[in-house]
Amino acid sequence: FSATVVEPKFPSSSDTIIPFSFQDYVTTLQAQRICINTDPKDLDYFEISGLRDKGYNWPVPFVKCDSRRCKADGESALVYCEYNQLSLSPSSSDDIIAGEMVDRFAQYIHTRYPQTSDDSGAFPFTYDFIRTDIKSNTALDDYVTRKDYGESGVPKIGVAVVFSSTGGESTKRYNYAIRVNSTNFNTPEEELEPAGATTPPTDQQFKSYAKNDNEACQLPDYGPSLGPYENSCTGQYMYNGAITIQRLVNDWIMHDTGANEKGYSVAENAVRFVSFPTRQYKKDGFYAQIAPFAPLLVFLGLIFPVSVIIRSITQEKELRQQELMKMMSISQSAIGWSWFISFFLFYFFSAICTAAASSGLYSNSTFGFLFIFWELSFVATITYAFVIAACFSKATRATLVGLLGFFIGFILAVSLDYTTMDKGLINFVSLHPVAAFSFGLQAIGDLEDFGVGVNKNTFRYSDHPSGYAVSDSVKMLVVDSIVWGILAWYLNRVVRGDYGQPLPLYFPFQVKYWCPRRIKSRPV
Repeated sequence: FSATVVEPKFPSSSDTIIPFSFQDYVTTLQAQRICINTDPKDLDYFEISGLRDKGYNWPVPFVKCDSRRCKADGESALVYCEYNQLSLSPSSSDDIIAGEMVDRFAQYIHTRYPQTSDDSGAFPFTYDFIRTDIKSNTALDDYVTRKDYGESGVPKIGVAVVFSSTGGESTKRYNYAIRVNSTNFNTPEEELEPAGATTPPTDQQFKSYAKNDNEACQLPDYGPSLGPYENSCTGQYMYNGAITIQRLVNDWIMHDTGANEKGYSVAENAVRFVSFPTRQYKKDGFYAQIAPFAPLLVFLGLIFPVSVIIRSITQEKELRQQELMKMMSISQSAIGWSWFISFFLFYFFSAICTAAASSGLYSNSTFGFLFIFWELSFVATITYAFVIAACFSKATRATLVGLLGFFIGFILAVSLDYTTMDKGLINFVSLHPVAAFSFGLQAIGDLEDFGVGVNKNTFRYSDHPSGYAVSDSVKMLVVDSIVWGILAWYLNRVVRGDYGQPLPLYFPFQVKYWCPRRIKSRPV
């Protein structure tokens, strides 16, 4: 159960990533391509000039050549290459300022790189490399989703830059988005189904969990192979063209704002990328080893209390005790709250004892946070049991169904990896209280492995790609308590039992339910 110590890493010059410049892109677009037989023993093995190892580690999303289509050594390979466009567009057709930015940016590219001009004839294709005829973000979406996208007359877009104004009249405030193909790969030989994501998600902050750049963006096993930097976030942005186009936009902004005239400039290939150094850290410690079993032990420990709650409430209805109390003018709300308060008080002290006992196991965690976690886990479990009890009038049947549903929550928790799954899916599964506290226990264990435990500084900290933290588990336990509680309140009044008269399904919308004294009695 000992943890693995990961030694600190200090990047060297060999770890430096040097992306292609836009001038390099233009050069690759101009280059002549021929089929080359590189293996005399295999007359059908071809590569295309300029693309070594069949395009492995090829960082240009605008030129993609398929060596599988070659038939003879020395044959022109231009017809086997796909040339994609760079699209510049405003966010909407009504955004005049953004449209002016598009025009100025396109003019800058044509001036600095004259080969990209429409009439230069420098490229081995007849359509424009820079296209500005797509006038909105919506039109761009419609274009790339056309059924004939990529066919003759409908060239593909390698990268798109979408400009938008900031709401004012200034044309020197630059708001733009660089859009790349999230499943892009530059070597047709690597085409696989289904396509895997090859671009890091832009809606996620990696600083919350990433130890180093080479482990934060690992590609799925079923996706294409990009090159030696394919598991690097920076490398993926390089392969998909985002870094080079970002640099191109920045160069234009320096030109457009007059910074170049004042002597400010950056050399064409001067920008390089390297990961930050990392400290020594531990991973896969004791708590990581017991992570699958800790939720199981808690689940087993709660089976009997859950069955007692369900059976006690249902037996009250089965033995007609509830109807007897209603005949004595005791309301359904009073009956429900009396049960809840009874169980809440019992589990309040149980939560204190559980937090005190678990403090010995989670020695780095704060007692207060452990108590909050356990108390909310118990409350969510109580409201779950109330919902099951509200649906049945027979104690035995209700207990069996309740325990089966409780077990389903555990199955959901162990079948999902909360460290990598989508956070929205994890939260949805956490609507079951067993899943919510199971994920929370694993998150607390992770913090213990780091030697910090759960406290006010780590309550919202996540070390995983999903971003799921202890705070998310606590939040979902609160949601569970409210949702299951409201559901129990509603079902207790509309589910038809063996005795008594249920309220109509729409009773929450009736005035007489909320304000019974305002309804005047009428003589019959």
